[in-house]
Amino acid sequence: MINLVVALQAEARPIIETLDLVQDRPAGIFPVYCNDGLSLVVSGIGRIHCAAAVTHLFHRTAQSVGQAWLNIGIAGHQQVPIGSVLLASRITEQVSGRSWYPPYVLDVGLQRSPLVTVDKPERCYPECCAYDMEASGFYQIACRCSTGELIQSLKIISDNPGSNLDLTTDQVSQFIADQMPAIE
Repeated sequence: MINLVVALQAEARPIIETLDLVQDRPAGIFPVYCNDGLSLVVSGIGRIHCAAAVTHLFHRTAQSVGQAWLNIGIAGHQQVPIGSVLLASRITEQVSGRSWYPPYVLDVGLQRSPLVTVDKPERCYPECCAYDMEASGFYQIACRCSTGELIQSLKIISDNPGSNLDLTTDQVSQFIADQMPAIE
């Protein structure tokens, strides 16, 4: 089983369409979409929501240790061009200072970058890394559900210093749709 965790319905939409996922019934506290061997949960924004959604998905569909977990979403970056895809090499929770290091075991040819999880959208990008709002909550709970080698966070860069943070749902969906080959 592969478990996907996204924050926004706009991020989920192109994944659901491309991978032919169907909404799981009865509906729970987080929307879950499935097909044979694949589950996706939409968490909502923020590390706490993401951690709760991982727990929900584990108890709803996975319920066995050793399954793959992938957090997919948009992030800002100080220098990486908008539309680029990257894997987190380090996930740091800004509020606590804690860090996790997802092992890199698949040679998929994707750029790697440190990722900082913040509680509010980052507008200054003080470090040369990606900034999101979910990865630390995702990673620390997913590590309780599987081994580190099977847990990754993939981010598509949606903004840089000086860019507009007011993205439409269609823009967010397009960022994900454009990177479906990398996601798959």
